[in-house]
Amino acid sequence: MNQIYHVLLVEDESFDAELNIREIKKVLPSCIFEVVDNKEAYQYQLKSFLPDIIISDYNLPSFDGLSALRIAQNVCPLIPFVIVTGSINEDTAVECMKAGAMDYVLKDSLKRLGSSVLSALEQRRIRQERAEAVETIRLNEAKYRYMFHNNPQPMWIYDITSLSFLEVNEAAIRHYGYSQSEFLSMTLKDILLAEELEKDIQSTDNQFKQIKEWTHIKKNGEHIFVEIISHALIFNQRNAKHVLINDITERKTTEEKLKQERKLLRTLIDNLPVTIYVKDAECRKIIANRADLAIVGAESESDVIGKTDLDTFNNEIGQRGFADDQRVIETAQAVLNREEDFYDKDGTQRWLVTSKIPLPDENGKIVGLVGIGRDITEHKLAQEKILKLSKGIEQSPTTIVITDTLGNIEYVNPKFYESTGYEENEVIGKNPRILKSGLTPPETYAELWDTIKSGKVWSGEMLNKRKDGTNYWEWVTITSIKNDKNITTSYIAIKEDISERKKMEAELVAAKEKAEESDRLKSAFLANMSHEIRTPLNSIIGFSELLSDTDFDQEQKAEFIKTIIENGNSLLLIISDIMDFSMLEAHQIKIRTEKISSKKLLKDVLIDFTNKANQKGIELRIDESSNDSDVWIESDNYRIKQVFNNLVGNALKFTQNGSIEIGYKLKDELVEFRVKDTGIGISPANFEAVFERFRQVDTARTRKYGGNGLGLAISKNMVELLGGTIWVDSVLNEYSDFRFTIPIKK
Repeated sequence: MNQIYHVLLVEDESFDAELNIREIKKVLPSCIFEVVDNKEAYQYQLKSFLPDIIISDYNLPSFDGLSALRIAQNVCPLIPFVIVTGSINEDTAVECMKAGAMDYVLKDSLKRLGSSVLSALEQRRIRQERAEAVETIRLNEAKYRYMFHNNPQPMWIYDITSLSFLEVNEAAIRHYGYSQSEFLSMTLKDILLAEELEKDIQSTDNQFKQIKEWTHIKKNGEHIFVEIISHALIFNQRNAKHVLINDITERKTTEEKLKQERKLLRTLIDNLPVTIYVKDAECRKIIANRADLAIVGAESESDVIGKTDLDTFNNEIGQRGFADDQRVIETAQAVLNREEDFYDKDGTQRWLVTSKIPLPDENGKIVGLVGIGRDITEHKLAQEKILKLSKGIEQSPTTIVITDTLGNIEYVNPKFYESTGYEENEVIGKNPRILKSGLTPPETYAELWDTIKSGKVWSGEMLNKRKDGTNYWEWVTITSIKNDKNITTSYIAIKEDISERKKMEAELVAAKEKAEESDRLKSAFLANMSHEIRTPLNSIIGFSELLSDTDFDQEQKAEFIKTIIENGNSLLLIISDIMDFSMLEAHQIKIRTEKISSKKLLKDVLIDFTNKANQKGIELRIDESSNDSDVWIESDNYRIKQVFNNLVGNALKFTQNGSIEIGYKLKDELVEFRVKDTGIGISPANFEAVFERFRQVDTARTRKYGGNGLGLAISKNMVELLGGTIWVDSVLNEYSDFRFTIPIKK
């Protein structure tokens, strides 16, 4: 999609303005124009219209192009400025160029305006990139100086011979619970399992090694899973090893939960009384439950995996099933509750009511189908017997209705009265339409009549209505009754109340979908978390290895170190989120109450994020109404700031221009805080989902911004832990307004 440019024209002649617009559109088809002819309007549009380029006539009624240029230099010095005039002397032209004009174009050479605009925009891009590069270098240097002394990843150095700790950083002290003096009086034997200790001793070469799934023991006795990166070095004239630790306990726990949930889902599928199977895009079975194996006469799932219906059934039945599968996959149209017949391994004819649903992948491409079948063989046999055993109708546990050829009721059995609530005088001679709920499609009735009039049997589900107005599901089978001359004299309907079964089926489908959704969310979360962790980790490893290369000079090595520190900081933030979320899930977060000034809290947040906001050109401000009076609360200052950090951090991430406003107000016995931005916004359908764990909504729009998807889930849990609530109001592409409450007294 082409970029849309904002072009501000300073021109008092509408005809000349139109000529300028026409020439500019030749090179920039996607433009929004604003035309002004006086100083006041010009100054206003500079701030509100936010032009990408300014095209100004030199001679204007109230001021000239040179004045317009000088105003622009003060307000928006990076915006390119082009003079367009009917005549200009050389001295004036030189003065305009010295004042900062990119170019000047004479009106009798207006065709040159397009190329001049393109050139000016390109020069602006180069200026911006140069300014951004200078600012990036400055910020990286500042980060390097700070992170050089505050590496966020747990690490230590130990003596290879004695296994005693020689050095340990603050992150390791916090993570393992030992003080520095305790660490330095310990050996690896104090934190490693005995069976893993020897393996560590054997890894003493000079190359970095990554050893997965170790087990460490914290001071509190907790066992944690870690990944270690280490290399040999000389420390204080002793053979030692430098170790970097990555705690993967949460990942291991999540993986185990996923295994258990998959096992539970498979157990459920295998024990359902209906056939369930999954086929790939080639119509080959890849999953089959026990009921399905019984239907096809197979002993184990391996007997049917990789086979199509052509391989499983003979002749017409196999061809019909295979063609049906192909049609579902190719057209992406589901087959629902269709009756099918086949012959089992003993040669007995059987019937199924089958549904085949196309199975899409995450991109919407159909990669197979899911089949669900209900064996109705016994039901079919019962239908045949009903024609011969008319005396059993009265005692039938199913509803039986007999009508004339016009559909008027001639007879109903006692079950009909029990099921519908009607009495005999209310139904005899009436049409069964009295049972219509209005929710069964008209096409169903049309198909029904076409089928039974042709002498065939119609079966299907109907949603009908009782006398008291309540709806109920019925499985209905209707066929014709013929006399000895083969003439249809009546129709008989056999109806079974399947309301409870429908309810159970709906609950099972909902449970299955919920389980699959949970599986997908957790899988996506793990994939994203793996990416978020490995990206900075790979950078740290790669540039750390380059530091030992003597071919690089000190300036280059300094750049490597800056990159290592920056990625280490990113990794710390990820690990902090994981740890916070893990502690919240385990209910191990402790609340430390203190008296907090709401006004000072906002000022602290403003100070913490002002630099980042300035770097993005975003205005970060405190709502003026929050300055009226201070509100003191008793709560956990650190946790409230943590919520603010997540919300303001998100606002900065998803806001490209505009402003971010923070504030508070008194609301009964609560303080309501807010963070409002002018960013990409959130769809109302996702207002609740953004606070769910492992959830990242609208990934097509937000994935480019990065992140692990835990920030808002942590914020929600933290606010609720403090006794408050959190919610969001938003309009896509306009704003997001996050608000949360904290009780004045915990």
